[in-house]
Amino acid sequence: MRFAPRVSLKLRTRPNQHTRSLFHTRKFHSTMPLVVPQVNSGDKNEWLNKLAGKTITEGTSDVTSFAKKDLPESHRILKPGDMKTMDYKPERLNVHLDDKGTVHDVNFG
Repeated sequence: MRFAPRVSLKLRTRPNQHTRSLFHTRKFHSTMPLVVPQVNSGDKNEWLNKLAGKTITEGTSDVTSFAKKDLPESHRILKPGDMKTMDYKPERLNVHLDDKGTVHDVNFG
């Protein structure tokens, strides 16, 4: 039984010439691309004006409270000392509560 001869994939190079892999077909830039943030489902200041000083409730919104159902679909409520994931989701609204349970800050991410 005969086997096919081995094919050598060695590239011949001259002295002081860099070798290139067979799969290297594109030149890549050494600088990072410009990242433009996506438009969020609202502005931080807009949400802060709606929520600052209010408590988050399961019921309806009024002067001193804000209903959870009226928050964006992607949100999380963070109390002091809560553990949170460090993943970044630009559309997620983070609602930060103080020790009394009132909103003191919001951000997206």
